[in-house]
Amino acid sequence: MINAAMRRQRMHYGWWIAGGGFLTQIILVIALQALPINLSVVIPALQITTGQAGMIVSVYGLFYAGTSFVWGSLADKVGPRLTVTIASAVASLGLILFGAVANSLTTAMLCYAVAGFGVAGIYTATMPKLIGAWFVASKRGKAMTVVTVGGSIAGMSIGIVIPLMTGRYGWRTCFLILGCVALAFSLCLYAIVRNKPSDKGLLRVGATDEDRVIEEAKVAKGKSDKRNKYVVVMKQMITWKLIIAFDLYQLAFMIDTTFTALTVVRGGFTALEGGIAVTVGSIATTIGMFFWGPLCDRMERKNAMALACLWWAVFALVYPFVWATHSLPAILAIVFVMNLGQGTMPVVLSLFSDYYPQDIRGTANGFISSVGLFGRFLGPVIAGLLVDATGVFSSVYVFEGVAIALAAVAAFALPNLRKTNMPRECPPTDEAIFPMD
Repeated sequence: MINAAMRRQRMHYGWWIAGGGFLTQIILVIALQALPINLSVVIPALQITTGQAGMIVSVYGLFYAGTSFVWGSLADKVGPRLTVTIASAVASLGLILFGAVANSLTTAMLCYAVAGFGVAGIYTATMPKLIGAWFVASKRGKAMTVVTVGGSIAGMSIGIVIPLMTGRYGWRTCFLILGCVALAFSLCLYAIVRNKPSDKGLLRVGATDEDRVIEEAKVAKGKSDKRNKYVVVMKQMITWKLIIAFDLYQLAFMIDTTFTALTVVRGGFTALEGGIAVTVGSIATTIGMFFWGPLCDRMERKNAMALACLWWAVFALVYPFVWATHSLPAILAIVFVMNLGQGTMPVVLSLFSDYYPQDIRGTANGFISSVGLFGRFLGPVIAGLLVDATGVFSSVYVFEGVAIALAAVAAFALPNLRKTNMPRECPPTDEAIFPMD
């Protein structure tokens, strides 16, 4: 039974859940950025090429995306609380192993594969399910902004902290420290996160008393539904439309993440200045999140995603011309403007939550993320090979710009959530499985 006194508390516990999501994104960005920021010292230490370095990041992306279905299915079975805790601990282990034993291309790929496997369980496979359980649709954009801004704030910090830490202690110790920090956060997650509002005697943030009967009916429907969740998910056309958009988005995102710092260094600047570029980009991404996240609660989310991607594409295509000037202020300026468009992850995660009901949300999100592995894997590999072939580090941004422009087109093609055509994506017998909540 819902506790009325707790429901009237000043700050709904759902915002603590969003705070737990905030911590997951710090872990994610630590794992995602630690290697790219350190590539200028890791490459000579491991005696590998730029293309091989891109392979390490790609293997991380392969496991990150390719194993998301494991964590998504687990979240539907045991709940997101235990899932994100275990996944965070595994990601931490991968970072610690990289600092302790990575001494060749093979061992480096294995260690970062472990990190990627863990990170797969704290992002797209679980966050839409967790936030969807705690927030009504009209509040999810703001909640996802709180979650994803954790990664941006981490990006602002580590862009400067990691080069300084590596310069003082070496890259191996840097990874050991970062892994221990991530492990501490995983313990905090278990203490903070709860699977659903009823665990705390609450309704979802933004829900009314009348919604309680509806939500209880949904829970009962989910428990009585014996159909295979993967079959239900794969039958829907919306699943494949989201996969196309997400694949292209990740292709561009992984290129930018992998090569921002290295491109600046190869332009004749220091590793610290490369880290500053990452920080500048993270600041811009954070600003973008506070714009695109709330905006997507007021308009069609798919249109908000498409507009952000178009913004990103235009300035990614301009980047090579700015880089050719060898002016650090100009490079930092274009990085800042371009990354305003990257603040669209709250929109992407909210879309994942909106298109599926709670009982299959983990399975659906995990499946989409896993099939979307091609973008994560191919982005760094193709970009690294492109650099090796042309010798022009900024050329990867042309590839990035085209990919994110296509992602914008794919986003525009998604069905409207505020019109009646979206439920028609589902066969008539499955319409009740996809309620417009």
